[in-house]
Amino acid sequence: MKRNYLLLITFLFAGHFAKAQSLAINTDGSTANASALLDVKSSLKGCSRSRG
Repeated sequence: MKRNYLLLITFLFAGHFAKAQSLAINTDGSTANASALLDVKSSLKGCSRSRG
């Protein structure tokens, strides 16, 4: 039982200190949008897919 509490506390602290990251794929060196997991920018080709 003590081990379960220790694991729970460890996961709570790990989730609290974790930082979100995003990835930008581009050629102009701009940073990724903070709300996007993957930010792709291209002036040559691309595709757009709806969310729903």
